[in-house]
Amino acid sequence: MPRVSSAPEDAYHLAGKFADGWAKITDAKALVFQFPPTKETKGNRQAGQQDPPALYVELTLQRYSDGEGNKTAAEPDTKLLGLAKPDKMTGALDAVHPGNYPDGNVEADPVDCGSELGAEGNTVYAVQDGYQFNDKCGWMAFTASLVEDGFKPQVLKRTYFPDMIGLYAYFETVTMQKFRADQTEDPTAFRIKKGSTKVYPYEQGAQTKATAAGKGGAKAGAAAAGKTTTAASKANGAPAPAAAADSGADSFIEDLATAVVTDTLAPAYTGQTLPNVDRLMVNALMAISKHKPAVEPGVKKALQDQIKNKEWLASIGDALGLFEVQGDGKVIFA
Repeated sequence: MPRVSSAPEDAYHLAGKFADGWAKITDAKALVFQFPPTKETKGNRQAGQQDPPALYVELTLQRYSDGEGNKTAAEPDTKLLGLAKPDKMTGALDAVHPGNYPDGNVEADPVDCGSELGAEGNTVYAVQDGYQFNDKCGWMAFTASLVEDGFKPQVLKRTYFPDMIGLYAYFETVTMQKFRADQTEDPTAFRIKKGSTKVYPYEQGAQTKATAAGKGGAKAGAAAAGKTTTAASKANGAPAPAAAADSGADSFIEDLATAVVTDTLAPAYTGQTLPNVDRLMVNALMAISKHKPAVEPGVKKALQDQIKNKEWLASIGDALGLFEVQGDGKVIFA
């Protein structure tokens, strides 16, 4: 019989109400989910009534105490945003399923991940040609608030949910007007507060560079500027050439590498000393497998290549105050 873990880290966190506040999205995916039966009669819903599985976007949000980058100690919350309801006649998700862009390649056709309970993916798969999301669904209400706050619509056209990872803003639930005669309560919409966005995910690389430049001076800023790479230079392990601007993919990889170093590597070695930068690099590469949320297989190779850039690795640690490389080559963690 399959075993079940009792470790807290392996428990499923039921998505519930999200109290308004600052947060950063750390994971995003499409998910087929079914809420449990209602506990009590409310409106036209009887106690014990259970809706069939539906398609949602599941967002994982890390709480922050403010918009200045001060993370709280609270465990991440999850929020489900409706994408598509099952067919009223069949009770099945006949029109759209979770889907996957293979290896995160948004230029490829998505692969159907099915409609079984628990099915998930990094995008959606339209079973019916010409399928469109209802503009009243929770996900579209959320993306409307993104666009109002300056999020690029062309990014949303991809419907690639990892594009949301890194969004840092003030999240709120607002009351909306009824749009159907059978609604017994005013509907609500989960959205970001207008004017609150601190980080757009596709600009994270630029923000990381600005932070590094401000904290570490000109030398650290130049090194943390991340020097974009071509596929050939990455494959050969050659130093990354300078570039006028990062591509979206390079910016994402650099920011993800920074997150691995900041959130996974540095906390594990607080107050410790490593013999040299080579050991630092090895430990940083090992931290990839321990990072949460888990790194997608399709980006792992590019992430490893970024971390293998020892000049970048040493400078980002110094710039962000995580560790310092001494004159004798030893690495001392804060």
